[in-house]
Amino acid sequence: MEEVLFDEILQEIFTRLPSSSSLPSFELVPLVSKRWLRLYRASKTSMSLRINPFDSSVITLLPSILHNHPSLSSLSFIFDPEFPTPIRSASDDSAAEANFNASLISIVSSCCVNLGKLSLLVSPVSSSSLLPLSVSSSLTCLSLELLRPVSFNWVASFKSLKDLSIEVSSRTTSDFESGSNRYTNLDDVVVEELGLESISLTGIQSDDTGVTWLWKRCRKMKKLSLKSCGTIGETEFFGSCLKNLEEIELRTCRSVADVVLLKVSEICESLKSLLIYDGGNKDGLDHFMNNSKCSDTLKRLDLRLPMDLIDDHLVSLAENFTSLSTLRLASCYFVTGLSLKVLALSFSSSLEELSLLSC
Repeated sequence: MEEVLFDEILQEIFTRLPSSSSLPSFELVPLVSKRWLRLYRASKTSMSLRINPFDSSVITLLPSILHNHPSLSSLSFIFDPEFPTPIRSASDDSAAEANFNASLISIVSSCCVNLGKLSLLVSPVSSSSLLPLSVSSSLTCLSLELLRPVSFNWVASFKSLKDLSIEVSSRTTSDFESGSNRYTNLDDVVVEELGLESISLTGIQSDDTGVTWLWKRCRKMKKLSLKSCGTIGETEFFGSCLKNLEEIELRTCRSVADVVLLKVSEICESLKSLLIYDGGNKDGLDHFMNNSKCSDTLKRLDLRLPMDLIDDHLVSLAENFTSLSTLRLASCYFVTGLSLKVLALSFSSSLEELSLLSC
């Protein structure tokens, strides 16, 4: 009885240790005894592993590693470039990666029953390989690299998902598999609303028409992040998911910036944060600064726009936005002291943070 109590107390202590601690005592905890090692592993809730899809030992060793860490709620797999890549044909490489991904996902789904957050950015996966993960009722955050063309039908099977982050690979599904997709025949007539609150998309291009399927079903979205995207799908359905949006980030999305800013201006009434880096649109910015429905809710504005932001935009910002508390400008070369003076006079009592970098 005393041993059980001691184990529980010790495990609680391990749980409270900061995972990023650099103290020697933290590193030496597992070395005290096998008992301490077992308790230490059992207490860990987060783990990150560097692996390579061409390392066959990963699939062999991973089940025992995960079984020794039964309390994991956050698991991240990162690509390890140091492992030597075997010399063989591209088709053989693709087949090996597909088999590796399928085995990896199957192991994770069977060993990590309490997993809430999974990041799988080792190699691109096909949507058909995600089926084992969909049975989890605890998985709320998922980060993946998907094959092109992207389909999002599979998301409907993840009932508990709140946070979705997708990076699109330049490789296509046909490079990896010739079989049918488990999710492609899901009924598209009945539009079932998803529970997603945060969506991050990287590399969506014109042939990724499946993104419209996502917009039709995301009415609860609060945060949207787009990076290096050349399309947003059908504009009408994109606008339909912006009603409750509180935060939006656009990075290197010049080709869609004007449409996004137009829709945000027209629809978003509770937007609190806007970030635009390396690719805006002068007309879109002008419309946003002068016609936004979120002029009394926006608190944070972060812009890095070397070619797009001008004095007129900042003057309009000073005239129309009343709640701004944080303003960050970087590499905005066409902004002069005139507009900055207007900003200073307008926000002198409300602005809490002002950052000017290379302006």
